[in-house]
Amino acid sequence: MHTKYAVLAGWMGLLGLVACAPSAQADMYVTGEGGLTTHEIPYYDQSSTFSVGVGVVGPARMLGVEASYVNLGNGAIGLSPYGNISMSGYNVSTIFQSPAGPYVYGLRLGFYSMNSTDSGYGNSVSSSGLSWGAYLGVRPNDSMLIIWDTQGYSNVLTPNDGYETPTTVSLGVRYYFGVRPMGYRRFDDQRGY
Repeated sequence: MHTKYAVLAGWMGLLGLVACAPSAQADMYVTGEGGLTTHEIPYYDQSSTFSVGVGVVGPARMLGVEASYVNLGNGAIGLSPYGNISMSGYNVSTIFQSPAGPYVYGLRLGFYSMNSTDSGYGNSVSSSGLSWGAYLGVRPNDSMLIIWDTQGYSNVLTPNDGYETPTTVSLGVRYYFGVRPMGYRRFDDQRGY
């Protein structure tokens, strides 16, 4: 089962890299986000989440690939004698977003590898699967994007309670430091790219 996800992630990554192939027109970025994780299992409390990552987007910043470390937090398990449930891992996503401009909206489809631990029993399990997300952004300048992001992770295995689909809502920043193509114009230039 995990092999098909690995193949899918490979194809999505290849798609993103092919889209970004003309390196003189690709933009690399670093990103960081923080927010809140909610769980499907009712007695898992909400928890704080954060992620850090790197990405590359192609011409006009419309298609790209992003790799990130994701920490879904350490939420209390509401039933005694349980402790806390913590989830963290890695995510690789293909990004589809609106053309470069002062406002950006985007979708992402990816693959995660997650480790879940119950501190009460010390049980730890790993799982992998599909992730998805959507975001809205405001670009205060050419190099920065402030984003509001929601992301979901399908069928994350928990140590004691089977599978669940945690969802995050977060606020973050992307900083682009890529090479600009010759003749690059600012995003607020009406002529566009």
